[in-house]
This record gives sequence, structure tokens and C-alpha cells, in this order.
Amino acid sequence: MALGIHQWRRFSFFDKEIVKRKDGKPLEELKHIQVIASTSTNGAGGGQLVFGCNDGSICVINRDYETNHIHKYDISLQLLAHSAGDTLIAIGMDENETKQTIKLWKTDKALVEKENVEPAKIISLLPNDHPNSKICAVAITDRHIALGCENGGIYFFASNDLIKEKRYKFLPPFYTAERPITNLAFSEGVKPHNDLILYATTESSVLSFRLIKTISTTSISTAAAVAASVSSSLTSTLRDRRPFNLTQHHQQQPAQFNIAMLETHIGCNPGCAVLAQSEFDGEQQFVIANSTGVFSYVGDDKRLGLGIEGEKLAVHWWFNYLITVTKENRKTPLVTSTTTTSATTKPQSNILSQLTANQTTTELQTLAVYDTNPQLTAYSVGIPRIQCVVNEWGYIHILTGDGELHRLIEKDLHSRLHLLFRKNCFQLALQLAKKNRTSKQGMAEIFKQFGDHLYANRKSTKHID
Repeated sequence: MALGIHQWRRFSFFDKEIVKRKDGKPLEELKHIQVIASTSTNGAGGGQLVFGCNDGSICVINRDYETNHIHKYDISLQLLAHSAGDTLIAIGMDENETKQTIKLWKTDKALVEKENVEPAKIISLLPNDHPNSKICAVAITDRHIALGCENGGIYFFASNDLIKEKRYKFLPPFYTAERPITNLAFSEGVKPHNDLILYATTESSVLSFRLIKTISTTSISTAAAVAASVSSSLTSTLRDRRPFNLTQHHQQQPAQFNIAMLETHIGCNPGCAVLAQSEFDGEQQFVIANSTGVFSYVGDDKRLGLGIEGEKLAVHWWFNYLITVTKENRKTPLVTSTTTTSATTKPQSNILSQLTANQTTTELQTLAVYDTNPQLTAYSVGIPRIQCVVNEWGYIHILTGDGELHRLIEKDLHSRLHLLFRKNCFQLALQLAKKNRTSKQGMAEIFKQFGDHLYANRKSTKHID
């Protein structure tokens, strides 16, 4: 059962500002793009914001907030994802292709550099090969690709080097759901056996797939690693930019998974699932958000449910903060006069009825930032339309519908504690200080202020009595 957050205290732990370049000029180029998919490189290549646009191009923003457009799909770009390492995957449609095209980049260097603008690998899907349905979800590590399709099929591919891999062959789906796959996410290094888990959602289910390690696959991986090393020493380039097709020559052993059905009656829409990792103990949780709340899972277990109401459009994770984008429909209030006479009541009612009938509903999207330990709302803001939310360089970036790029900057610990002190939230302050490993001296000061507050309240109560 989901825990309600209605009683959580609300604070403003972040400052919001419009992003500008070093020269103080706004990012005018963003006012002309519509974002279909977005991601960041998680610090790879100096950190980069990556936007997939409705014209098929990929827009890249570097740390100085300089904007460049790189490789363009001929028809449309549909999906983007980045690994926890330095691999970017894009899926879209090109001309003269009957199926979607998969393209890979290495992001250890900036994507705008001359040798890195074009994909390092292009994977063309043959008409009669798998996947045999439109790809609508993707997840990637530096060694694995998972594809989710509209027919419910989930495909898996593993390689020691996705870029250098010469022959791709997607075997038939290892699992087929009853509905289209809406989200996929990999969790690597899961305790206690350093396992790999793939999470998947549909609109009505949540599943986890734990990869079963076998001796044969380990041997194959070792041999592939040796072959890749030899190949690397004999070749003069690290990149193979030639488009190639998936052929029957690549003999990959079918992967085997332990399957766990985590939910059978609830799921989530595309973009409403994220892999969350604690910065303190490193535990990875799969988080989904829907109209009933927010739920998290670790492996085969369900951990937490939060009663955050409203239609969810997206969910993100930044350090230990949960970020949700929720849709709200609000009507503009009408102000009526209370001094009308009976003679004018009927005509005015007719006018008001007509105004109400013609009234339009304004869509407002609320971005909220929650800290689940301690339990509080760290920030909330209403924005007419949010195109995407991307985390990079220690900021939460928000691209609005009118093309303005904003960023949320977290206040320092001292300022956050001061806000809690002002509202006499000393227990929350103690939890926050402990979580941030505050020194013994700092903790003692919080206890002192807490004690003074309790003593003052006791004296005030006695005086009233």
C-alpha cells in the first residue's frame, strides 16, 4: 500500500534560473526544437546533454552550454538511451530502410568532435530478421542491449564490445508480454553475486529478469575478450563506421533469465520508470510512477510505495532525490459580483453560462522534487509545458515548451538546515545532517538548538497553564 505524502513538509531546497552561455546570451537555438527523446552522458566526454529532435537530428549541449546538431536520421528519431559508462544508442528511421536503424556512439570524447559526429556503429535490421515488430523501448550498458517492442517481445544482445562487434544477430524474444513494452532498464552489479537484472514494464505489469550465468557463456566471453584484444592491436582504427546488416553468421548462445512478475495489475507509461541508485550504499532500485503513486523494486522485492497522485508524465532520479512531472488540468476562475439585483440576475446568469461553456482548460505540469529520507518535498514548481528533464553537471535541467532551458541548483547544506531551523523542523534537520555525514560538532549544534526549542515551548506551555 502506498504511503501518502500529503503531510510531508514543503521546502525550497533549490534555486531555479534560466541557463545562459558564458557570454550571458540565452540559448536561442533551443526555441526552434521539439524534443522527442533525451538523455545525458553521465559525465562522459566532459558531460553532455543530448536531445533527439522531431526533425531526426541530435542536439548536443556541452558544459559551456554551446549547442550543436550532429548526425540526423533521414525520417525520424524515436528513442535515445545512454549507458552508465560511455555508450549512446539511438533508434530511428532512415530512408531506404524497411525497419528502424540502431546507431551507437562512444561518448568518452565530445560528440561534436569531428571524428565522433557520425555513429561508431550502424545496425540495419533485415526485413525477415528479429526484431519483427516496432521497437518502442531500449536499455543499454557498455556490453548489453535490450529492445522492447510493440508486440510485447523483449530482445537481448550481449558483447564484450558493442562497437567492435562485427556481426549482430538478435535471437527470437526471450519473453513476450501481452502488451507493448513501455520501459526497460538494466541494473548491473547486483548483490550478492554481481548479477545483471533487466527490468521491464507495460501499462499493466512490472517484471524483472535476472541473467543466469553459465560456464559456456563465460568461456565465450573470455574468448571474445582475447579476440577483441588481438584485433585491437592489429587495426589502426578503433571505429567501424560502415553500415552493416544483421546476418545469420553470428552464433550467440540464447540468454537465460530467472523471471519474476513483480506486478500484474499496475504498470506505467513510457518515460515513467527509472533506475535509482543511492549515493550512500550504492543500492539500485527500479522506480515506476503512475496515477496511483510511485513504487520501487529491488530484484524480486517490492520496497516502497508513495501516494503521489496525478497523471505522471515522467519520473527521474538525481542523487537521492525523486523527481516527478505530473499533469494537471486547471480552469481559469471566474469572478462574479455579489451585488446584482434580481432584475439583472437572469441576464447575468446567461452571460456567465456562456463564458463557462467557452472556457478552456489550461494544462499545467508540476515538477516536484522529493527526498524520501528524510521524508520531505524539496521543491515544487508549475510550468505550462515541460519537454524534458535531464540531469548533468550537478544540476537538474528543465527544457520548457517554449524552448527555455532552466536549471535547478541545490542549496548548500547550511542553507537547507537553516530553512529547517526557521520552521522548527529539528528532527528533519537531524536526519538531513546525519545523511550528509555532518561532523560531531555540527550535530551537537543542532541538538542544542533543538533542546532550546523544546525548553522554550515547555516554558510557554506552563505560562499559558
